[in-house]
Amino acid sequence: LTSFNASCNSNDILLSWTTASEFNASHFNVEMSRDGMIWNNIGRVEAAGTTSQTSNYEFSTNNSGALTYFRLVQIDFDGASEIYGPISSVCDINKNTLVVSPNPAAESFKLEIRSTEAVEKAIIQIVDMMGTVVWEQASAIQQGSNNLMMQANRLSAGTYIIRVQSDNSHFESTRIMIK
Repeated sequence: LTSFNASCNSNDILLSWTTASEFNASHFNVEMSRDGMIWNNIGRVEAAGTTSQTSNYEFSTNNSGALTYFRLVQIDFDGASEIYGPISSVCDINKNTLVVSPNPAAESFKLEIRSTEAVEKAIIQIVDMMGTVVWEQASAIQQGSNNLMMQANRLSAGTYIIRVQSDNSHFESTRIMIK
C-alpha cells in the first residue's frame, strides 16, 4: 500500500488507496469505526490478484459529519490478511476545510478548499515547521469545492502546514508531508 486517503463531499466520504504491487490478493474489506476500537465492515472491493503494476482503488460511504475512522483489511486468496490504517476523517459540511491528496506527496498533490461561502480575498500559504512561509498565493474562493494542483517537488522533504487566511472566513489548517 503506497497511499490511503479520505476526502469529503457534501453527501459522502471517498476513500482512495493505491498499491505498488500485489501478490495473491483477493479483496479489501473496508472497515469503519467511531471510536477507533470497535470496527464494522462497511464494504468490499475486489483486488487485482497478482500484479507488479500500480493499482488504484476507491470506495464511497455516507458522510455522517462526525469524526470517523477507516481501515483496510487486505485478504489474500489463501486467507492471510493484513490491516492498513487507520485514517480519520471529519466531514463537517458546515465548516470551511482544506483537504490534501495524496498525502504524503512526492511529485504533485491536489489542494481542495471547501468553503461555505464565496471569499473575495484570501491568501493561501504553505508554511514549514519553523513557521516560515515557503509559498503564498492570493486567490478568490468560490462557495463549494475549489481545487488547486500543487507541485510537491518544489518543496524539500518534510512536513508543512497549509492554511488559508481571510478577513471574514475561518479555514481549518491541514498538514502535508512531502517525500
